[in-house]
Amino acid sequence: MNIFTQKFSSLFILLVAVAVTFTACDDNGSDSNDDLTVMETIQVNSNLSDLSSALETTELDSIITNTAPITVFAPNNEALADDIPQEELKAALEYHVVAQNLTFEDLKSLESVETLAGDSLFFTAENDTVTINGQAIITENGTEASNGRIFVIDTVLTTPEAN
Repeated sequence: MNIFTQKFSSLFILLVAVAVTFTACDDNGSDSNDDLTVMETIQVNSNLSDLSSALETTELDSIITNTAPITVFAPNNEALADDIPQEELKAALEYHVVAQNLTFEDLKSLESVETLAGDSLFFTAENDTVTINGQAIITENGTEASNGRIFVIDTVLTTPEAN
């Protein structure tokens, strides 16, 4: 090989490595499961297995799969450890779902948003922390999916008048 071919080959390999590196980076700082729907993302997260089962039991799984855009404030398994009466489960879960793709930045600037249950969630922001109804704290971007976003929370949200 002549010197030109060697240098060209080295440059080509370097450019491919740089392209792969930058293509693999997520530029908004959030976790991303762009190939999975919100429901599929919940199903593969072992910390959300109780939520996944509850969504399937109440048949909300198809709504979450087929609605776009959508944001789910997803109570983790520990939060769902306290049994919610079956007759209240669907409405309780609908209160965690918003028919918009909300980012962390959106949450910081919103005062309230209507849920699938028809009731509102109320947000307060301080620095890089968002609190929902004074109950759940969000400090990160959440996980992006193909049809929306998931924010894992450590409590089951209730309407403010229920507190």
